[in-house]
Amino acid sequence: MFIASVIVSVTAALWAAQIRVPAFTAYLDPDVNGARISSRAGVTGWDDPVLKVLWFGEVKTPGRVDCSVALKLPDNAKSKLRLTVAGQSKEVSVNGAGENVVTARFGSFVIGEAGYQRFALESLNPAGQPFGNIGVLILDGPATQDAHFN
Repeated sequence: MFIASVIVSVTAALWAAQIRVPAFTAYLDPDVNGARISSRAGVTGWDDPVLKVLWFGEVKTPGRVDCSVALKLPDNAKSKLRLTVAGQSKEVSVNGAGENVVTARFGSFVIGEAGYQRFALESLNPAGQPFGNIGVLILDGPATQDAHFN
């Protein structure tokens, strides 16, 4: 019974480390009016490759952070995205599924020291093509312990 209790406690602690940062808390750069942001739909109307979607958070525990972005993209549409964290960039492509949410999984980044971090999402698609309606930035791993986002 004690072993089962320890396993449940450790598993619960690992799951509790995931942070879901809503897209409506993001900033748009360089044009704050370059897309729409709402608490209901997240970031929509994003179709200019110059525009970046930015989140800022205080990371109190250096280490690995696994990053994903949940988004909606029209059927048969493909979007190529880049996420930059702590000076490291990773690119992924996602295929649309209509009204179903798809996940762009960027993998792991290493945050070397505690402090404020910028999570910058950008599109590598041509202008005018739908990049996806961004719903949430998903963070997991040791660096999420005690992390704080607005």
